[in-house]
Amino acid sequence: AETTTFRAKACRALRWGDWSLTLRMPGDQSESEFLDVTLGRGMPYCWVDFHVAKAVVETFKDAAFETADGRPAVFPLNSDRVVVAFPDRKFVVFAPPGSKIELEGTRLRFQIPGPLRRIAVCPLPKGLRADALAAAAMTPPVDTRLSWTYDPATATVRTKWDMTLDGGGKTMIQGWLPHHYRDGKSATVFDGPELLTPRGTMR
Repeated sequence: AETTTFRAKACRALRWGDWSLTLRMPGDQSESEFLDVTLGRGMPYCWVDFHVAKAVVETFKDAAFETADGRPAVFPLNSDRVVVAFPDRKFVVFAPPGSKIELEGTRLRFQIPGPLRRIAVCPLPKGLRADALAAAAMTPPVDTRLSWTYDPATATVRTKWDMTLDGGGKTMIQGWLPHHYRDGKSATVFDGPELLTPRGTMR
């Protein structure tokens, strides 16, 4: 089986917004090989851009693999998504359209066409299909900005949340904690999945 020799020697902040962050992880052999990892508070994805020879995800021995519709996965899998199932939880891994996924021991190896060598890893809530999380899987945030104004006459704070997505994307799954939505007025439509967190239900 093929192995990957990439090892990150550092983890550096590449860019950040008010609630998003991209980290660059250069390799220990050459800084021309690196991973860019993007996270956003309240966003269910961890995006990884591979600037290395192989796009590989290590899993564990107790992992099982499913297709997006819940059937056992048969490898090689010609798909841009695969579900990694553990006894107590599931994750879905997304890749660009046209990808091919191979299983080598406990490693998922992604054959990704085109220049965008990106995956997104996302927890899969119970009862939710992987397809429900696909729309924002390839468009991570490149900037996030929070602005606010205060009206002393009414003692009201108005906040505005803006994000810029990679490739001009227009869709993002953004979760909000109870202190965001409990007592305020908002035009936000809470129509996505709910996730339990130590600070309450994220909607």
